[in-house]
Amino acid sequence: MASKRSEDVGGPAPGEPDSEPDSPTPTLLRALISDRHWQKFTTFERQFSRAARELAQQAGEPELAKVTVSSRQFERWYAGRVKTEPYPDACRVLEFMFGYPVARLLAPARSAGSVSGLLGSEGAGSLTEWLSASSVSDEAVAGLDRAAVRLAEAHGRSAPVLVLAEARQVQASVQGLLRGGRVRHRQARELLRIDGVLLAHVGLLLSDLGDDAGGEEYAVAALAYLREAGAGEGPAWYVQAKVARWRQQYRRAADLASRGLEAAGSGAMAVQLACYAANAAALAGDAVRAREAMGRAEDAAAALPEGDVSLSPWSFPAERLAMFRLSVALGTGDPDRALAIAGAAAAEDGAVPGRLRNPASLAQLRIGAAVAHLAKGDLDGAALEVAPVLGLAPEFRIASVTGWLADLDTRLASSRHAGDPAAATLRHHIHHFTTTSACKAVEGLTDRCKPGA
Repeated sequence: MASKRSEDVGGPAPGEPDSEPDSPTPTLLRALISDRHWQKFTTFERQFSRAARELAQQAGEPELAKVTVSSRQFERWYAGRVKTEPYPDACRVLEFMFGYPVARLLAPARSAGSVSGLLGSEGAGSLTEWLSASSVSDEAVAGLDRAAVRLAEAHGRSAPVLVLAEARQVQASVQGLLRGGRVRHRQARELLRIDGVLLAHVGLLLSDLGDDAGGEEYAVAALAYLREAGAGEGPAWYVQAKVARWRQQYRRAADLASRGLEAAGSGAMAVQLACYAANAAALAGDAVRAREAMGRAEDAAAALPEGDVSLSPWSFPAERLAMFRLSVALGTGDPDRALAIAGAAAAEDGAVPGRLRNPASLAQLRIGAAVAHLAKGDLDGAALEVAPVLGLAPEFRIASVTGWLADLDTRLASSRHAGDPAAATLRHHIHHFTTTSACKAVEGLTDRCKPGA
């Protein structure tokens, strides 16, 4: 059965010769394969099989997952030596992979996106034809949107470096359609929106992995794309504010979050931006601004639907709100309130067994509670809170977690417990934790993930 599905990708029809002379001009398919660095058959085969599985799932047609490609057929496609189109199922997979009709994929690249013929015609009919002409299917655009949403949902559950790699791949596919395809105006706006969200997500992941410069660069690009699309700008402002906060540019972070809040309207992103404004203001020592922003965040959070359990960075589950409440309490000098918030969050978390949890967010809550214990002179309480965090898998030891631990380490070094052997032991564990962080594990990767790389 498997071999039959392999033949279905479009081997030579009865009587057709094995190959034809090379195409005089490289096809669009060849250009796209080269652009994605899929020239090796094993690489292309892996991408083709993945696309077949995803299409089968989205279309509700399990048989599509069995469609394969042979090395001989791949060579024909790549060389442009194809007399007839592939079989229908293979056409669907190729169109799903690249976002173009097969006829256009197999056409010379230089004319694949040309609209000169339409624009040279006269009359309203030709203008309407040009407006509606598109080499990109709505399903391809919708598929990219679903991929962006799926990656956001994976944000808190999967290793950031893996999410980053796939997010860059999807973002490159969106760019390929925007730059190389002939898209309708509404498709262009939707692709710009998807690209803006993906750029923001990549920026957030880069920041998580210790590359704040790359994160900011992507966030600025994301803002430009989202504005061009007329879409919500919240994700781009959030990432910029986050980067500024971890660069210790607290007033700038508060200002960026406040500017984003003006454009965010309502919803989860409004809560997140208000929380960031409050947190950054507290770190800057502006208690009045921090309390005002936190009050705005509480009001916006009260209007959210109950039961937000998504781990997307654009959602706002309960533990994130608790983390910001705790941070603002610490920043305004109220460790008792911080401990009360941490205790309530732990109780709420235990009351909902099986709920999705973001390990990094839970780690930050515990470290914040440890800081509060230390502020009250309770070294044992601090050590008890941090102990579970030290077992966090290296791939989840993102910059915000290690940043919280670095702050705790600094406080330990300057506290009255500095000479205590227990404090020294805890600091030793913290240093070991940060040297095996996600940021260290992917050194060199982030440089290859910058715009234009």
